[in-house]
Amino acid sequence: MRSIKSSCVVAVVLFAGLTAAPSLAGTITFSLDVTKYGKVANSGDQCGPTSTANSFAFLQNMYPDVYKDDNRIIRDKDGAITADVAKLRDALAQGWGDKTGGRKGMGTTGVQLKEWWASKVTWLEDFAPGKTRYAAQMFNETNTDGWPKKEAISPVYPTFKFMWDALNHGAAIELNLIDVPFKNGHAVSLIGMSFDDTNNDKTWNQGEKIFMKFVDPNDPNGTNADNIQPVELTYDATKGRFEFTWWQDKGRWYIDSALTETPVPGPATWLMAAMGVGLCARRRRG
Repeated sequence: MRSIKSSCVVAVVLFAGLTAAPSLAGTITFSLDVTKYGKVANSGDQCGPTSTANSFAFLQNMYPDVYKDDNRIIRDKDGAITADVAKLRDALAQGWGDKTGGRKGMGTTGVQLKEWWASKVTWLEDFAPGKTRYAAQMFNETNTDGWPKKEAISPVYPTFKFMWDALNHGAAIELNLIDVPFKNGHAVSLIGMSFDDTNNDKTWNQGEKIFMKFVDPNDPNGTNADNIQPVELTYDATKGRFEFTWWQDKGRWYIDSALTETPVPGPATWLMAAMGVGLCARRRRG
């Protein structure tokens, strides 16, 4: 277990001036519907619970045929169904009650990956058992004894294919971000990626421009509300990871881990994906 936590400092800096739009020629884009996500802001050092709550809101809103009735997943600390995503955030951070006498939660002073993963899996299995598939790539996280669903975890930096495929399957995705000095962590919800397909092979290759879009709990609306702008990624081939400039401290950060949850498909879920409801995939030529 690495000791660094996703510990988020809330600032008043606006999300502006540090994003870049991809060129129009040969760009392939896939974006989930940002309006389906929660827009709850980080409260103190709770970026992990906050980004997870915002992602769970996406699952609830995007797949009402799966997370319905007794399987609704937006709840408060007592397990009561609610429309208030902030109550879900607080329960994920502080813990919640259940038949066994209570769950620990992720904590309120930053979160380590073990507690983050365990809390989100346990929450979904408490309130919507058997309705979700899990997958994660967590760099160097090799000791997962005692973790729930540990077979779903790979100890590597998140790859383009892993994140792109998860988006295309309509997954909720949380990213663990770490600054390059390896002092601070942060958590966001990944909602989209795009790349310039310069060789027309329909996949990203090193040397091609690549961008991501995310809901940031430190500024969940961005400066453009539901029109969050893309952030350019660079690939460090030596370390095998994606890096970018974060809007808040203007420093270099990298994607350390990606945690995903996808509804177990039923007929209505597959129909929704096939129709592209809430999803947008397009190829643009200039």
